[in-house]
Amino acid sequence: SRIDELAQSVTESVRTGVAFYRDNPVVTDADLLENASEHLTLVFQALQNNSTFDTNPASATGRKRAAAGIPMTAEMDAFRVGSHHLRTLMVEFAGEHPEIGGPALLRATGRIWEAQDCYTEAMTAAYQEQATQQVIEDAAEQAALTEALLEGRPLGDHSLWEVAQLLRIPSRGPYVVVAAAAPRVGRQALPGIAVMLRSIDVFSVWRLLPDTQIGIVQIPSPAAHRRVVELLRQVTTTRVGVSPQFAD
Repeated sequence: SRIDELAQSVTESVRTGVAFYRDNPVVTDADLLENASEHLTLVFQALQNNSTFDTNPASATGRKRAAAGIPMTAEMDAFRVGSHHLRTLMVEFAGEHPEIGGPALLRATGRIWEAQDCYTEAMTAAYQEQATQQVIEDAAEQAALTEALLEGRPLGDHSLWEVAQLLRIPSRGPYVVVAAAAPRVGRQALPGIAVMLRSIDVFSVWRLLPDTQIGIVQIPSPAAHRRVVELLRQVTTTRVGVSPQFAD
C-alpha cells in the first residue's frame, strides 16, 4: 500500500547517493520513479508470496541503460543504494510495530539482499549483452562507411564528404592510403592502429579485408607523415605499403 511513497524515497536516494545520477540528468526523475516502483512491486510480491523474484524488469533496465550509454557501474550502484535504502526503511517500519519480531525482520531483510543479488545479476547480464550487440552494430556500420570512402562513392543519402565526416576524417588533406598484409586470413595486421595514430594527433579510418588491412590517414604536416611512417615501422610484423599523398 506504500509503494508510491517508497518508490519516491528510493528514487531520491539513488539521485543523491549515486554520483552519475546526481550529476547527469540523462535519466529523468520520472524514469527512475517508474523503474523503482516496478522493481519494488515485484520485490514485495515475492516477499508476500514467498516466491522467486521476477527479474525481467531488471533485464529491461540493463538493456535500456546500455543503449543510453550509462556506465554499468552507475547502474550497479543504483541497485545497491536502492536496496540499502529499502532495508533501512524496513528496519524503521519494524521498529514502529512491536508485533513484528526479530526473526521475521531478519528473514525479510535476508530476502532483500537476495533480491539485490538476483536483480543486479540480471541487469548486468542484459547490459553486457546489449553493449556487445551495439559494438557489433557500430563496427558493421563503420565498416560500411569505410568501404564507401575507400571506393569513393556516396552511401545512401550521404555524400562522400558526409561519409568522411561521420568517420571523423578531416575534410582537408592531404591523405595517404596504407595497406598492410594480414598475418592470416581475417586477422588485423595493425591492431589498435587508429588509437595509436590519434595519440600523435593523426586521424585515420580502417577496413579489414580477408587478406589486407587498409586505412585512409589524414596527414596534417610533413612531420606528421614522418611520424606515421615511423609508427608503422615500429608496430608492423607484415608487409606495409603507404601511397603517395593526395588531396581529394
